Amino acid sequence: MADSRSPNSISFPAEVAPAVENSENRPHTERIVGVTAAIFAGVATLLATAQGAGLGADSVNYFSAGLNLAAGNGLRTFNGTQLTMFPPGLPAIIAAGDLIGLSSQSSIRILNSLSMTATVWLGFTLLRRHVRSRGVVILTTVLLAVSVTLLGLASMALTECIFVLICLALILVLEELIAARGRPLALVAPAALLVWAGIMFRYAGIALIPAGAIAILFGRRSKGWTGALQLTLTFCVLSLVAPVLWMLRNHRVSGNYLGRRAPSPDGPVITLQRFVATLGRWVLPKPTPIPLQAAAGVALIGMCLLIAAWVLLSPQRRANLQSLLPGRYSLAPLLCLVAVYSCYLGAAQLSIAFDPIGSRLMSPIYVPLVVLLATAFDRLTEVLGEDHRRRVRRIATVVFAVFLVGQSVVFLTDARRSGSEGTEYAATSWKSSEFIAAVRDLPADADLYSNVPAGIWAVLQREPIRRSPEKSQRRGTANIAISKEFLTRVQCNYTYLAWSQDAVGDYLYTPDELGQYVNLEVISTPEGGTVYRVLPLVSVGNSEVTC
Repeated sequence: MADSRSPNSISFPAEVAPAVENSENRPHTERIVGVTAAIFAGVATLLATAQGAGLGADSVNYFSAGLNLAAGNGLRTFNGTQLTMFPPGLPAIIAAGDLIGLSSQSSIRILNSLSMTATVWLGFTLLRRHVRSRGVVILTTVLLAVSVTLLGLASMALTECIFVLICLALILVLEELIAARGRPLALVAPAALLVWAGIMFRYAGIALIPAGAIAILFGRRSKGWTGALQLTLTFCVLSLVAPVLWMLRNHRVSGNYLGRRAPSPDGPVITLQRFVATLGRWVLPKPTPIPLQAAAGVALIGMCLLIAAWVLLSPQRRANLQSLLPGRYSLAPLLCLVAVYSCYLGAAQLSIAFDPIGSRLMSPIYVPLVVLLATAFDRLTEVLGEDHRRRVRRIATVVFAVFLVGQSVVFLTDARRSGSEGTEYAATSWKSSEFIAAVRDLPADADLYSNVPAGIWAVLQREPIRRSPEKSQRRGTANIAISKEFLTRVQCNYTYLAWSQDAVGDYLYTPDELGQYVNLEVISTPEGGTVYRVLPLVSVGNSEVTC
């Protein structure tokens, strides 16, 4: 089916009709919008991180490991342990920036700004490949540029922003690989390199291997199963090289392959609820009430199921839609990444105790899902009659315009607030707090424990600083005996405990509970916390500790 927008359109039989025009024939207006939207997103990221990219506990592990690497101390985090829980990609960026004179914050701000710019551009590229309607391409590109979800990633010193970009780049390479004539071995190596990059920034990148393998196998099957299988196996073998080497390194330095992991306390129902609720937050971001967000997630999934049933239950509509699907670029990479990554995330959530499913963890499927929904809308409206098509597009334009305005308002509000106040441990209120001032006054050579060690390091960069003793693993249920290392340090050196009242730490021994094992002497009570001098309690056997 030819596109009437281009005066040079050529008619094709339905079975070989391209899904969209070649990029060279698309109007320059689209490119202008794509470039403008990408630049806007990058600039907005810099403005949103004017006080520094947001720092959480994971951020501090990346930053401290990077600075220690640059200083020649190896990949060690702020508490002195080898980096195994997290991959080395972001610390390597921090170290490289430090060696050329950039601060950690400057490195991450530049990285996130460039990643955000490239993410919007690659999203725009995917839209142009798969969507016929110029209006849908332009409006969806603008949506990506003012996405509250993407800004939330870009405003934090984490790996999700660059990981989303890597996923999109892999999708584009896989589409080229599937579309190539003959046996495109030359494209397998770039795809494997992107998988390496993904895993070196986020362990979740391991899901890119099965996603890519399935996409190649089924995307190339029409050119022969033997060749498709050979390409798939080559991709898998090459993709595994870097992660296997890194895991062997982890095992050598710590005895485990991907860091110490606790069993998950979550079940299938709560996992599914979180997944659906996150979809709802993407549709209706804060400050929308949580019940409305959950309803939006259910409505989105229900709408997709209803549309699928509407198409599949009618042989005529199914045939009409099938005639629109062939094209140069396959949808297999997009579909496989969304499906495989979602399954991986659910399986990981059920087996390992890590952060609950939310926008951050689901972010790799955000842009692919937006592209797929835009493509589905574009193709489905082609199935309708002319009158119905115009009516549906008119209604959809109004609804989408209202939605886009709402997203833009929240986007600009979040960017302004983040840029003026900072986020998490980069917030001006935290950096100037009485609690941080009290910790700053402690002796530099004393051992320091805290329930917010990352927060203290984020401001003071004091090392080592250790987490207060754990009584259970985070989000786990197994009890942990009081740390012998902690008791030894209390016996052998000046030791302090900086306890923040605002931190969540129900898996840590509280000061009251620690009182069974050590003496806690209050040094100061700054607003929001207490600083203790920790002394041995001989009656519980500390006298047996040898320094």
